[in-house]
Amino acid sequence: MMKNFLLFAALFLYASLFGQNSEIKDASGKILTTPFYHCNPAASQLQVADYFSSGTSSAQTLPIGTFNSILNDLSGEQDVEFSAPVSTYDMFSKPIDLGFNFTFFNTTYTQVVVGSNGRLVFTNDPVLNTLNDTSNFIDRHFLSPPVLLPSVQYNQAYKTGDLSRQVKMAQIFAGYTRLRINPATGKYKFKKFNNGTNKGILITFQSVIPHNGSGLDLGGAYTSRVILFDDGRAIINVLNKTAGSYNAILGMQNENGDVATVPTHSNASSNYNNGNWASESGNAFVYTTGLPRTPTYLWQLDRNNDGSVDETSNTRFFPNYTPTTDEEKLSIRISFLETPDVKTSTVIFKKIQQPVIESKVANCTEILNVSAATYNPDLTYEWFRTGTSTAVGTGNVFNVNQSGTYYVRATHPSSGSCQVDSAPVSATFTSTLPAFNPGNVPLYFCETIGAFAGKDIDLLDYYPENPAHYTVRFFTNGGVPVPNHAMVHILANSSSTFVVVVEDPVSGCKMTQAFTIRLDSLPFPLTNVPIRYCYGSTMLNASIFNPDTGTHSSHTLFDYEYSTDGVNYVTSLNFNPKVNSKIWYKIKIKNPPAGVSCQSILIVNFTEGIKITANTPNAANPDFQQCVGSSPYFDLAKLFAEINPSANVTITFHESLSDAQNGSNAVPYHYTAQVGDTTLYIRVVDNATGCSAAIYPTIKLTIYPKPSLKVTAINKTNCSGNSVFNLTQSIGDLVNYTAPVVPVMKYYSAAGVELTGSQITNYNELVSGPSPYIIVFYNPGCSERVNFALNYYPKPVSLVSQISVCEERSYTLQQFKEKVVSHPADFTLTDLSGNPLPGSFSLLTLPVTVHFKIKDNNTGCVSDPQQVVFQSGALTPIFNTKATYTLCDDDFDGKTTFQLDTKKIDFTNDPSAVFEYFRDSGYSQSIPAAYTNETAFNQTVYVRITVPGRCPSYGEIKLFVNTPTESTTLLPEYFICYGDRLNIDGGPENDQWEWSTGENKRTIIVDKAGSYSVKLINSKGCFYIHHFIVSADHQPKIDLINQTNSSIEVIASGGEPPYRYYFNGVGQSSNILYNPTASSYMVQVESKTGCLGEPKTVYFVKINNAFSPNGDGLNDTWFIENLDQMENISLLIVDRYGAKIFESNNKNNLIWNGKSSSGHPMPTSSYWYMVSWHDPVTTKNEQRQGWIFLKNRN
Repeated sequence: MMKNFLLFAALFLYASLFGQNSEIKDASGKILTTPFYHCNPAASQLQVADYFSSGTSSAQTLPIGTFNSILNDLSGEQDVEFSAPVSTYDMFSKPIDLGFNFTFFNTTYTQVVVGSNGRLVFTNDPVLNTLNDTSNFIDRHFLSPPVLLPSVQYNQAYKTGDLSRQVKMAQIFAGYTRLRINPATGKYKFKKFNNGTNKGILITFQSVIPHNGSGLDLGGAYTSRVILFDDGRAIINVLNKTAGSYNAILGMQNENGDVATVPTHSNASSNYNNGNWASESGNAFVYTTGLPRTPTYLWQLDRNNDGSVDETSNTRFFPNYTPTTDEEKLSIRISFLETPDVKTSTVIFKKIQQPVIESKVANCTEILNVSAATYNPDLTYEWFRTGTSTAVGTGNVFNVNQSGTYYVRATHPSSGSCQVDSAPVSATFTSTLPAFNPGNVPLYFCETIGAFAGKDIDLLDYYPENPAHYTVRFFTNGGVPVPNHAMVHILANSSSTFVVVVEDPVSGCKMTQAFTIRLDSLPFPLTNVPIRYCYGSTMLNASIFNPDTGTHSSHTLFDYEYSTDGVNYVTSLNFNPKVNSKIWYKIKIKNPPAGVSCQSILIVNFTEGIKITANTPNAANPDFQQCVGSSPYFDLAKLFAEINPSANVTITFHESLSDAQNGSNAVPYHYTAQVGDTTLYIRVVDNATGCSAAIYPTIKLTIYPKPSLKVTAINKTNCSGNSVFNLTQSIGDLVNYTAPVVPVMKYYSAAGVELTGSQITNYNELVSGPSPYIIVFYNPGCSERVNFALNYYPKPVSLVSQISVCEERSYTLQQFKEKVVSHPADFTLTDLSGNPLPGSFSLLTLPVTVHFKIKDNNTGCVSDPQQVVFQSGALTPIFNTKATYTLCDDDFDGKTTFQLDTKKIDFTNDPSAVFEYFRDSGYSQSIPAAYTNETAFNQTVYVRITVPGRCPSYGEIKLFVNTPTESTTLLPEYFICYGDRLNIDGGPENDQWEWSTGENKRTIIVDKAGSYSVKLINSKGCFYIHHFIVSADHQPKIDLINQTNSSIEVIASGGEPPYRYYFNGVGQSSNILYNPTASSYMVQVESKTGCLGEPKTVYFVKINNAFSPNGDGLNDTWFIENLDQMENISLLIVDRYGAKIFESNNKNNLIWNGKSSSGHPMPTSSYWYMVSWHDPVTTKNEQRQGWIFLKNRN
């Protein structure tokens, strides 16, 4: 038993290498694949992963000083590595190994990638290793319109193609917006540390600046810091961030983009979720994330894979599973109480069937094949001759080339050592031709001698000539004769297919054999291949040097593996040439023939090339700042001496970093730029080595338009009565510009007189006029005018002059403010002397008059004296104070859901009325408008009704629940025999019956098995639906009929034995009818209780051996009796020379009239027939052959 168990475990191991993976695992935890092929394994326990999670999470705010010991220790700090200069926008870094397992939203990660716009991303997708590729990925931002967390849009990282494609990434946002680095102080840093028993990593975005992507900064520089601990804590702190004129995010979300955590800002008007906010620099936001998951498991085993469920299990284990039928389906459904997520997996278990061998003779050769009934294209078939252990052929067809006894073996890659052999059959080799390639000359050649043009082959080595006995001809795969078979040239790294045709004119035997000759040529295994890499490279991909290993243009024909020690090889290798200067290249052919190893190993020694200088040009060079229209182009050649003065380099300029890195799309040296800023990337290439400088500096070209105004008019507003304005403005608030060139602005009065000093800060509209202005210019040719609009704030005014009082006995100052002003936080109320008003007002005696003033906190403007009077209010008018509401329920418990709002019309038709519902008469226990009664059958609820401007009125609604009436006559299941009719009674308890058959009466007649239902409706209109089954399980069923010429045996099951058996209506107790005489029999089985099952008809196939097609009406045609009742029929009639006379696969065309296929009568002679068919009743395949004597007039 232990041996069988180990075999079953081994089969599960092999299954993990083939087919489609599932959630289902074996007892050792290995994932099974489907389909899973087996022989007869022993029981094993199957399982799925434990998906339970408590989902613990926490959030708190701590002083940033809590973490000073980590933040202030900069030892071990390293630069975050990007693939482009850190001045580049919108990019991801190379992955950073955390050094520990970090669990974040229930998923564990070991690496993190830094986004230059202020976020960290985590994923276990291999794409993490390529996010730093700036030509394919972008750290995209979603600022306008702002996209809030959670959102899957933050998983859209692709730069080309379908931009909506997603990389599932968990993310931490630390002041995330569109950012650039401060060139003097900015950097991206990280350091790993130990803190007590915890491991951690600190990642810093230092001195980053928000910008608009077109050269304009939107705020000052700030610094963000994120600390990750191995216990799952994530700490976020942002320093020195001002609100600015841009949005940003502080928070985190999970991989699916459907769960997010965002802290609450201490300023209610600020929003960390892509809103405008200033940092709370002293705070550190500390989070541990988790999502609770409570799984439920449902296993379902379908023993016959027919849609039925035979066994179930409700734990994550399926114990003691043993396949017992030829094909079984085991499914698992995992659902979660907290989410709608569902995981499903299915494994199909298939038993390898024993193959059956069929044979036929063609071209003097006996051909063996696996019968169609037992052939499975998923299986591998190997042919063996008895007495040998080596396979003589593969596939489902085998041409016999030696007399002997043969058998075929069926296996599957997932089944390990499990194999099933057919019964042996004898076969005779009668051909006069020898077998192909009698000398076993190789069809495959492997050369490792370097450059190799090809090889000459003599095809006669594979089939020698013997003109005295047979002829040999060779053809190409396209059917073209080979002109010189002794000198066929096979090109290196190619394969050629030929066809040999051999014929014996004496015996008439003919053999056609296709064969393929393959020649692979690999480079000579050198031990020192020198390759120079470009200066400053710290990470190389070994594959880019494949063409330099001696394979040149043919390198794409091979597979490569790489090693840093000559022992351990990988298919992809990124390495630091300063650490590993020697790399082993293993070059192998693609798709090698089975059992063939053809490879060559070379040792490559890498040395560093010379450093190439690429200096950054002076950004303040006046030659590269123009006003629009002043020059037709920029002369970029003027920069050569500043960038690199060597004559041995080529300097080119490009409009994108990727073009500069790739050396593509260089711009002309006389470059015409567009108005505004144009950044060009500089590429410096050594003419001798082709290496480019490790950096790609930039030069910014500026063509200034007339000032690009942010505003064309400036509104200045005072309180009414104050005519003196401060006109002072910041140039950055008026115009977009880029340092070092700063526009100049001058102030002018309405009369065009330039203003200075106090005339600007204390401009009196009554003295100098209502329309002052500013002139902004870069130079005299580039200027614009900005006008001032001088306005006055109105004085605040109370919204109301009186307040209605209902049940209140006092009124707080806050309630009073909410009545008299629209935004209470923006106003301050005082008495007429400017003193604060009291905290509340007594309303015991009405009316009450309040005198006060209103100050607008935003403008500082104060109102004139105001007055508000408190007075008694009127009740809300209603029609009734009581209403009733009656419904039916559908589960007999006297409870149902009432839509209380439907009763509004019973109280008032005023659409502005507000209804509130309560469980108690004290109106303290609120209930929803869609309310399920808590007291069965009847309950009273209470309602408060208020029309705006009036006091509330009160009422009650009495709830009544009626229930349906259950039938006393209906059953859940009925049983029916073949030919029976059942009377189903719906019972007298209800007034209406609506059957699934479409009938509407109390009783119906059912004569077929199946699922039925009836809707029963009582006198109160309440109903329920009763479902029932009419089952045929009491009927005996014929499972199998075994038929011979002398007996018919019936195998039955179901119903109650013993059975009685009927053959053509004649009953007997034996299940075997001996010596049948009729040509067909209708067979039916009756159970002990007299229940008949469905009948089946069995036919006898009878073959006559003579007929005379002479037109006398007797025996004029030859046919096989009852053959037309069979399936998959094949009938062939040949003459004594083997020529085909008649053939049919059509059951409606099985009669031979004695004529040839062309319609000519055949002569008197003997003919031979071969016929095969499938009997659908006995489920057997039959085959017969014999002779027919035809007597014609001649």
